[in-house]
Amino acid sequence: MLAPIAAWAQVGPVSQLRHTAWTSDDGLGAVYNIQQTTDGFLWLTTSRGVLRFDGVRFESVEQATFGAVQDGDILSAYAPSTGGIWLTTRSAGTLRWKDGALTVYPDRRCTPAGLIGGMVAEDGAESLWFESTSGLAHLHGSSCELMGPKNGYPGGLPRAMFIDRERTIWVVSQSGILLSKSKDQSVFRPAGSGVEAQGTAIAIRQDAVGRIWIADDGGLRLLTRGVQEKDTRASARTAAPSSRNFAFANDGSLWTVTAEGVSQFAASAVAAASSVLDAAPVESFTQAQGLTSDGISALLIDREGTVWVGTNSGLDKLRASLLRELPLPHAQEHEFGVATGADGSVWVGSRMMPLTRVAPDGVAKSFPEIARLTCLRRDRNGVIWAGVAGSSAVWRSSGDGFIQIPGPAGDEQPVVALEVDRNNDPWIYTTNGLTYRMVHGAWVNQNRELKKKIAVLGAMTSDEAGNVWFAFSDSLVKWDGGAFERFSYPSGQHNISPATMSARGNRVWLAGRGGIDLFSGGQFHPMRWKGANPVGRVSGIRETANGELWINGFSGITHIAAPALANWLRDPVQGPATEHFDTLDGLPGFSGDRLPEPSLAEARDGKLWFATTKGVASLDPRTLAERRNRLQPPVTITSVAANGQTFPGWKDAVLPKHTRNLEIDYTALSLSVPERVRFRYRLEGYDKDWQEAGARRQLFYTGLPPGHYRMHVTACNNDGVWSDAGASIGLTLLPAYYQTMWFRTLCGVLLLIAGWGAYRFRMEQLATALRLRFNERLEERARLARDLHDTLLQTIQASKFATDQALERSTDMAGMKTTLQQLSEWLGRAVAEGRGALQALHTSNTETNDLAGAIRMAIAECVRSSMQVDFTVEGSARDMHPIVRDEIFRIAYEAIRNACMHADATLLTVQLRYAQDLTLRIMDNGKGIEPQVLKEGKDGHYGLSSIRERADRIGATLDLKTVQPGGTEILLTVAGKAIFLTKGS
Repeated sequence: MLAPIAAWAQVGPVSQLRHTAWTSDDGLGAVYNIQQTTDGFLWLTTSRGVLRFDGVRFESVEQATFGAVQDGDILSAYAPSTGGIWLTTRSAGTLRWKDGALTVYPDRRCTPAGLIGGMVAEDGAESLWFESTSGLAHLHGSSCELMGPKNGYPGGLPRAMFIDRERTIWVVSQSGILLSKSKDQSVFRPAGSGVEAQGTAIAIRQDAVGRIWIADDGGLRLLTRGVQEKDTRASARTAAPSSRNFAFANDGSLWTVTAEGVSQFAASAVAAASSVLDAAPVESFTQAQGLTSDGISALLIDREGTVWVGTNSGLDKLRASLLRELPLPHAQEHEFGVATGADGSVWVGSRMMPLTRVAPDGVAKSFPEIARLTCLRRDRNGVIWAGVAGSSAVWRSSGDGFIQIPGPAGDEQPVVALEVDRNNDPWIYTTNGLTYRMVHGAWVNQNRELKKKIAVLGAMTSDEAGNVWFAFSDSLVKWDGGAFERFSYPSGQHNISPATMSARGNRVWLAGRGGIDLFSGGQFHPMRWKGANPVGRVSGIRETANGELWINGFSGITHIAAPALANWLRDPVQGPATEHFDTLDGLPGFSGDRLPEPSLAEARDGKLWFATTKGVASLDPRTLAERRNRLQPPVTITSVAANGQTFPGWKDAVLPKHTRNLEIDYTALSLSVPERVRFRYRLEGYDKDWQEAGARRQLFYTGLPPGHYRMHVTACNNDGVWSDAGASIGLTLLPAYYQTMWFRTLCGVLLLIAGWGAYRFRMEQLATALRLRFNERLEERARLARDLHDTLLQTIQASKFATDQALERSTDMAGMKTTLQQLSEWLGRAVAEGRGALQALHTSNTETNDLAGAIRMAIAECVRSSMQVDFTVEGSARDMHPIVRDEIFRIAYEAIRNACMHADATLLTVQLRYAQDLTLRIMDNGKGIEPQVLKEGKDGHYGLSSIRERADRIGATLDLKTVQPGGTEILLTVAGKAIFLTKGS
């Protein structure tokens, strides 16, 4: 059965153009004109006004200019090569918007004619030619001049106008005469003898080599320096365009508007054209293929080579797909299998499409007997093998047909994988997990030799030498035609559940739902990725002859370039750099199942074929580099919004006080595949590193502190080319009064003052409390002294007096006298001691403090002659509260006594320092105090605890420690504010 499909090897079918459309459903009406400014934006003159388009969002002129220009007054737009945009209006003349500034040219003579602006052409900076309401007009600077007979122009409205790269202006007069004026001429002259334009719709363009072309009712004419080529009418196959619009692409190809849609002529055909453009279009796109309308008003090829078509129903975008889909008859969607023939043919099939051979000339031949395909192979001899559902039989190509080879006896399960070894013996897997090899015309089960579990399906492939490789969940087995060699996975390595595999050289690639493994040099290397796994489940994998790795999976195609793969092979721990292709690149759907397999095949010419659930597409890796988009995308910050206020993105913004929420909108003008544009941003002064924004064209900040910032945004195009320049805008967040430096400084000063005041107040409180405690104790001592004087001393004195009298009157002179003498002696001693105690109590309260003198006396009473003493007093002595003086003295006395009696020291150092605070330091070089005793004290001894209690009672800081190499140090510090009665000098 023969069926011509398409000559896909020579002529790209309609499906090779990637089409996107915007219509009234997207807020767009008829599109009359399309212009692209130097910053990459498209400006559309439509039935709903002039709009700016970045490939994703439409904006009105009013939005784009932030209200500087009102939408209702704008008629059309023209994009000059010198930047900015020219706008024609109903009432305000001509406007130029550039770099955020609006210039008005009110002279109505230089206002383009017509409701959609008429014709405009640029002749250098601020030099425009118009089809105005009065005829042909020239605007130079602010001067407007109408062309007339004195300028060589006969008058009237021009029917066509064009300025070429040499700045020669070409004009078709009202009568159809073609005129030209070079930059060195002052008047227009006829372009040549007999050169006339025919009809009402006329267009003039210049091709890549500088030749001038005219389209009119007669078709395309080719001119050379103003001389019409003889018989240059396009042949009938060019289908003379009804709208007379055409454009040249950067590669030299020609796109024309036809009565049905648009067509493309190859660059080679255009270059070879002389009298006749003797070629058929290589691409065509009509309303039948999805064009919004065949009423075409505008045609533009942008800086990246994308074709834009304006129709009376909307806007169409056409771009060449990276992959070329193989034209096939429609069939219910199921996974396709693919193999390539030795003669350049392609073999395809699925559950619903029988095995089909598509020849290089595009003629397809189907084999209905080979239906419900499960696997497909081409062996080393160029023979095609196929397995189908419902039978274990396999099909083998022979001449122009196939012969059926019966399957293994007793096994009717379908064949899911097959290979042919170096002995030309076929091997098969069946769905019940059995492996067979044909030996002398009979199938022999090889599971035992392979040590394969029945429940394991596995995968199978062959290499260039004819070795067959088998992959299972736990091992890899090689068959070299005579023996098996087994390689086990390392223990603990993740099982990828291999479903497909391929081999090249000494490398075997295994792939499945668990990822990808490489077997090379006797070792397994799992492939890890940078970031998220880009491949998902894998249905096909292939290493090409030039060292690239291609993967077909459930998420699309993943490509690892040769340098990236080589780097990974040197260091398998690091993830390789990848790029991804999917439906945006012309892939018809995605791979959805492992059968039929394989889903990826390499032809002998290096072309790769990918099978999905929707069809089969090819890609030539050799042309990948030349088809890449190498243009850096211009980046624009469109607006900044803060607290409900919106600011333009073309100048630095000063944001209001109390700004909490900041929103920044930006875009990148890569219109080819805007879905693939990726952004990075960094807020200088806040972000330390660049932040990845992905495809987002809007970012937010919350709670930024006041200050000066600069926002930087950069982007890459669909092929990963980053913009060096990017875009930036300065942002100043004004502070509220409470966020200013002077306010914070004032608050800091006030806080310090308040803190110092609180400290002084607290110290006064502490001093007052201590004084009260000291006064209470002093009053108590005075009371005790009074009580001793009024009671104890009186009693003792009375007792002594009575005893003396009794002695005088006693008749028992012997015994009584002895007793009374002893009693008198005791009472006398008690009186003396009582008087001494009373005298001491009264002295603390009445006499001047002499702490240093008291300490000297304590040293003199205690210290042995063999101990050296160093006693120093620093500062002027200050009067202090008597209670404090006594407590300090008691602490000093106890410390000195301990050093004399227990330390075995030879040196005692005592330092008394009067300053803002009182400091007492006592050190010896003795044996020190054991840490346990120093911490908890010693049973039956109260010296250390007494020192600590006395220090606590007067609010002092006590540091008691053993020093090295030996000795004890006591440091007592008492706040002068609390104890001194007079202020120091």
